This record gives sequence, C-alpha cells and structure tokens, in this order.
Amino acid sequence: RAWAEDEAKKAREHARALEEARNQWERQGIKVVVEAGLEEDASAGVTWANAGKEHPVDEAINRAESLLEKLKSFGGEMKVRSSHALERVMQYVRSLISSLKERAAEARQGCADLGAAAASKAKNVSSEAKAFGSSIRDRSKKVVEECKDGLEKFVHRFKTD
Repeated sequence: RAWAEDEAKKAREHARALEEARNQWERQGIKVVVEAGLEEDASAGVTWANAGKEHPVDEAINRAESLLEKLKSFGGEMKVRSSHALERVMQYVRSLISSLKERAAEARQGCADLGAAAASKAKNVSSEAKAFGSSIRDRSKKVVEECKDGLEKFVHRFKTD
C-alpha cells in the first residue's frame, strides 16, 4: 500500500508539472493535446491552436512598425500641408512687397513731378520778378528823370524871376 501511495504521489507531482508546462506553452500560443493513452502518445503529437496567429510580442512589434509607418506618412502629409501653407504666406509677402514697390515708384514719380512743377513755378516767378524789377527800374528812372526835369524847370524859374 505504501508503494501505491508513493506512485500516486509521484503521478500527481508529474501531472502538476505537466499542467504547469502546458499552461506555460499556452501563454506562448502553443496548445498541447495529449490523447488518453500513453501508447497513442506517438500518434497524438502536438497541435497548434494558434498556428496562424502571431506571438503577442511579434504582434506588438508589428503594430509598432505599422504605427511608425503611419506616423511617417502623417509626417510627410504634414510636411506637404505645411509647405503649402508656407508657400501661401510667401506668396502673400511677395504680393505685399510688389505692392510696396509700386507705391514707392508712384511716390517717387509724384515727388519728381512735384519738384519739376515747383522748379517751373519758381522759374516763372523768378522771370516775373525780373520783369517786374526791370519794369520798376525803368519806371523809377523815368520818375527820377521827370523829377529832375521838373526840378530844373522849377530852379530855372526861380533863377529868372
């Protein structure tokens, strides 16, 4: 009887070890099916329940790689979008610069025209002033001569009287 109890104890320990091994293999995705008899052990073999499935670590790696590819794609897309946005901003700045150049050219032309008009008016005023000065000089000479003549006549009258 002691021998039978020892054998039963060994069988239970062996069954416990097999159960732990089976649980460990199942966590890795391997399912072990053992047929009823030891004689059938050779024919039963190991079946793979998760033959088409990946190991969780490989699955995580594949998901991470897929995510990385999506991020690269998203980054490329963002690069294109941001370059379009930057191109629009640069185009706006270019048009602003062009507009400023046009207005500066118009202002320069306006200043040149104003300067030319002012110079022309100043020239006209100068020539008018010269003409006026000449006219005043001529008239003043005439007045002075008339005064001299009148004074000479007046002096001549007093001398003769």
